[in-house]
Amino acid sequence: MSDSPWILLKEEIENNDGDKIVEFLNTLVPSEKARTVSRLDKELITRLFLLIPSNYAADLLKYLPD
Repeated sequence: MSDSPWILLKEEIENNDGDKIVEFLNTLVPSEKARTVSRLDKELITRLFLLIPSNYAADLLKYLPD
């Protein structure tokens, strides 16, 4: 298993486990959250935002580039 955060996040998204996604993202500093999410393709980012609570998604959006 790779320890690249975007690979780990991709695996959690593919497992459709919103709770584990939030738990994992909470272990990252804001800049690492942004870097990790930005490494995903558009389909995975869409799935990510569908799996996590809307208030968490809103907070996460603050860290992503425009």
